[in-house]
Amino acid sequence: MAELTGGLVLEGKYSFSIETIQDMPTAAELVNIDSENEKFLRTSSTWQDPVEVEELDSVGLELRRQDLKINLLMDMVSELLMRQSELPPPESIKLTPKGIEFSNKDRQLKTGTLGKVFLYILPALPRALQFYGEVQSGEQEGSLRLEFSGTGKAVQDQIDKLLFTHHRRSIAQVHAGIKQANA
Repeated sequence: MAELTGGLVLEGKYSFSIETIQDMPTAAELVNIDSENEKFLRTSSTWQDPVEVEELDSVGLELRRQDLKINLLMDMVSELLMRQSELPPPESIKLTPKGIEFSNKDRQLKTGTLGKVFLYILPALPRALQFYGEVQSGEQEGSLRLEFSGTGKAVQDQIDKLLFTHHRRSIAQVHAGIKQANA
């Protein structure tokens, strides 16, 4: 995770693919795709967040117990889905609310090309976010960037939330590592 152009960026290896397209989808089609992306981002953030209970009374303990059971079932179902799905191989990407940067090493795409991106942010839920846009030069040598077209504020906000959550977790892991090293 790094800060780039004033905001958080999700950096990591994710299943990702891009295909060139001749024409952009219509405005109505982009609205439908954006709606599906928003729904998936909301669902995935809810699924990843553990149940937080302040008081450990009988209701709080029962909520935690049910949360653990549901998580176990979701892990089992996701394992089955991953075995049946043929996801693209993971590769290094940089995701922001407005675009995605990726390597052009094996693709030979040209700037100005229209593209459709499939991004699998949760391997446990093999469903892709879909983004359309124009391919542009990336910040790194040999990289390209697809600037999202037709992505609304709600999806950008959900991506921001995802980036912040990953950033917060990476900081927590660093602090946990420091505590373990000092122990």
